[in-house]
Amino acid sequence: SDNEFSSALELQLERLAALETAGPEYAGVALAASIARLESSIPDFSVRVNSLRSDLKATIAKAKDEEARSAALQAFATRPELGSYQRGVDMLVYLFDDDEKSVARAAAEAYVRRMYSAHDMLHVDVGENSGVIEARWWYKYRSTAPKTNAPLRFGKLVLCDEQDLEKVGNTLSSSILPAYEQDVKDQKPAYIDMFGDMPVTDGTPLNTLHVLLKGARLEVDDETFSAALDKSLNPTKIVDAVSKAGVRSVNFIANEPPLYPRAFTFEATKDGLKEDPLRRNMRPTFYHLL
Repeated sequence: SDNEFSSALELQLERLAALETAGPEYAGVALAASIARLESSIPDFSVRVNSLRSDLKATIAKAKDEEARSAALQAFATRPELGSYQRGVDMLVYLFDDDEKSVARAAAEAYVRRMYSAHDMLHVDVGENSGVIEARWWYKYRSTAPKTNAPLRFGKLVLCDEQDLEKVGNTLSSSILPAYEQDVKDQKPAYIDMFGDMPVTDGTPLNTLHVLLKGARLEVDDETFSAALDKSLNPTKIVDAVSKAGVRSVNFIANEPPLYPRAFTFEATKDGLKEDPLRRNMRPTFYHLL
C-alpha cells in the first residue's frame, strides 16, 4: 500500500541521513537524504494554505479589540513555522485577497510584521481601498542608537490586478503612487512628533513599496518577467512619480499558486528603476539582513 511504501522510504532515508556520523565522505549523501525527508513531510500546497487560514481565523477570533488583535498577530508573526522549511510566510500572500476580509487583513498584517521583524516597527495599519486590502507601516532600521536618532521610513503593500506586465507602470503612476505620496504627506508629521526623525541630507529616498501582482504567469520565465517590468517602469512620468513619492525600492510579489511566489525588487537609481538581480526571488527585507 502507499502507506507501507511511504514508511519504508522514510526508514531508508533516515538510515541514509544517519551516515553523517560515518565520516565526511558520506556528508553529501546524508545531507541529500535529510533534505528529502523534510520535503516528503511537507503537506500539499492547498493543505498548508487552508491550515494557515484556519490558524489566522482562530487567532483573530480570540481578540476582543484592535489592540489585542495587533498583539495576537505580532505573536503569530513570530511562529517558527512561518520561517521554517514549510515557508509559511510565503503562503500568507495567497490569503491577501481572501473572500473574508478579516482573514485578508490578518494575513497582510502578519506578513508585514514577519518581514519587518528585524526592524523597529512603529505602527502598522491594514485597511481597504475600494474593497482591496492595503497595508501601511512606519518603521526605522534597528540600531543601538536611540530611535529618535534614525530616519523615519514608510512602507506600503498594495494589490494590483493588472495582468499585462508592460502596463503595471501605468497603474503605479495613475493611482498607486499618488495615493502613496498622499499617505506620506498626511501621516508623516504625526509620526515625527511621536517617534522623531533624522532626515537624510543627500536626498536619498527611504520609503518602500510592495506590490502583489495577482494572477498566475507560470509560462513567463524570470528574465522575461523582469524585462517586461523594466519596460513598464521606466517611462519618464513613472520615474518622476516614484521620485516624488520618495520611494527607494519597489518590490513585486508574483502570486503564482501552487508554486511559491516570485519576487523582483527594483531600486530607484539615477537611470530610473532598475532590478537588483541579487535580490531576485528573495524575500523583501532579507537583503538588508544579509
